[in-house]
Amino acid sequence: MNSLAPDVAIASTVQLAAAGDEVAFARIVAAHRAEMVRVAYVVSGDWDLAQDAAQAALWIAWRKLTTVRDPTRLRPWLMSVAANEARAVLRRQRRHPVVELTIAIDRISAGDPGDEIGQVDLSNALHRLNPEDRALVVLPLYYCYGRS
Repeated sequence: MNSLAPDVAIASTVQLAAAGDEVAFARIVAAHRAEMVRVAYVVSGDWDLAQDAAQAALWIAWRKLTTVRDPTRLRPWLMSVAANEARAVLRRQRRHPVVELTIAIDRISAGDPGDEIGQVDLSNALHRLNPEDRALVVLPLYYCYGRS
């Protein structure tokens, strides 16, 4: 068998996928996804984050596959996209840390002045958030329960 055959097959698959062939792209995903997750894990040190980064990297690859100059270099290109996306996810995570809100209401009964304390705690917690994070908490409630 000719040593050029695998390179021609890779180039053909990349060319088809770049033209929008979903089956060809599925072959690329099947061949490289696990390794992209491993690369993202090495960069991030977090398995869930690595899965997310690899998934995002595949979306990027689908959109930018036409920019691959040498289809035989597809594997290194995909690994660099996965590593870059893992770094980007880490940067975004540091910029927007998760703020956990806990509200405990011990007892609820009609007419008890203590019933209001949960609302005060929630209000205080919301005011400590920056406006963007506050919107993430409030807007889903706004759309689910109406605009009362």
